[in-house]
Amino acid sequence: MSVVVCLQKALRTGTSTRLDERVFAMCEFKTQPLPQLMKMIHPDLYRLDNVTDQGALHLNDTIVPQPHLQHLSAERLSPDGAFLMDCGDAFYLWIGKNCSDAFIRDVLGCPSYASVPPNMSHIPELQTPRSERVRAFLDWLQDNRAFSSTVHVLKDDSSAKSAFFQHLVEDRSESASSYQEFLQHIHQQVSK
Repeated sequence: MSVVVCLQKALRTGTSTRLDERVFAMCEFKTQPLPQLMKMIHPDLYRLDNVTDQGALHLNDTIVPQPHLQHLSAERLSPDGAFLMDCGDAFYLWIGKNCSDAFIRDVLGCPSYASVPPNMSHIPELQTPRSERVRAFLDWLQDNRAFSSTVHVLKDDSSAKSAFFQHLVEDRSESASSYQEFLQHIHQQVSK
């Protein structure tokens, strides 16, 4: 977990983080409730384009799908998928460039990948089974926190996708080794 903490804006080195962003991140570290802080440090990543009702929770006449957690690595992202990252204070819905038009139409209300607006900040309430499943899951995540989180829809070819990729803490970055490299380093130190 210590390598993940070092990747946060408040503590990372070797990268161009503006001073005001670093100070804001430090203040968040000191003031956020623990569950919120844990999501900010180590977000949850879910694949949504293939979500089903299998294994869903049944709460107050609502079926809440429970997609499997994914590893926080770019290796897990598929260009034909749609992935939701829960960062505590924000949700990022990353849409792969080969994501099916049916998912994009049913969940985002856009006819194709190319028609998804670059600054989309909500998921519309559409009367499709796929939209209802995604909305039920998002609403369930929102209900389990003290305040509402913003939603950012990011296309794979968007310049804003760096906000999503910076949270993939199992990958190597310019300021830290990958999680696997960190574990190998610990193993070498213990073996000495």
